[in-house]
Amino acid sequence: VLLRNIHLCPDWLNTLEKRIHGLTAHPQFRLFLSADIHPKLPTALLRTSDMIITDTPTGVKASMQHFLATIPTARMEKAPGQRRRLYLLLAWLHAVVMERLRYAPIGWSKRYEFAETDAACT
Repeated sequence: VLLRNIHLCPDWLNTLEKRIHGLTAHPQFRLFLSADIHPKLPTALLRTSDMIITDTPTGVKASMQHFLATIPTARMEKAPGQRRRLYLLLAWLHAVVMERLRYAPIGWSKRYEFAETDAACT
């Protein structure tokens, strides 16, 4: 079972933690949780979990390459020239915004929630 973006409901995670510890699961059952870093994630849940941490590429060039790699090749090839340029500009904008988020107090007047999933919506 995979639960994605659990950081969006931190209050429910305490209930989840209690249910997990109260259950007798099948020996081959696995529960996968995905989350962004969030201060309200229960520490007890984190301590009992095996964690794999991934990080997005740093730098505008690496971020643009990562973004453009997510666009299916067939979609890119049959797109007219203007749409290809639009994909490139969108990749550049996304990369610049992601880089500025790394310097949140300096790059923006407040912290904005902008992530890789926002690029996937395009």
